[in-house]
Amino acid sequence: MLFVFKRRRHEMGLSQQDLANRAGLSLQTINQIERGRHRPRPRTLVTLAQALDWTPGELLDGLDADDAARAAAQ
Repeated sequence: MLFVFKRRRHEMGLSQQDLANRAGLSLQTINQIERGRHRPRPRTLVTLAQALDWTPGELLDGLDADDAARAAAQ
């Protein structure tokens, strides 16, 4: 579900550290979110969306598309 963050980060040319700095989160947190080992709270999702220049609606659309792609692959 949260691999959409990694894809968007790459599109923006950001490293994990860059994203962590923009979002005010630790590098470890970004790494764990991207690897699916940590489920962020709703407020953290909003913070990440803002750091990735997304509106909350765009974030939800990206998450929905990512979920649909994963379901189709199974």
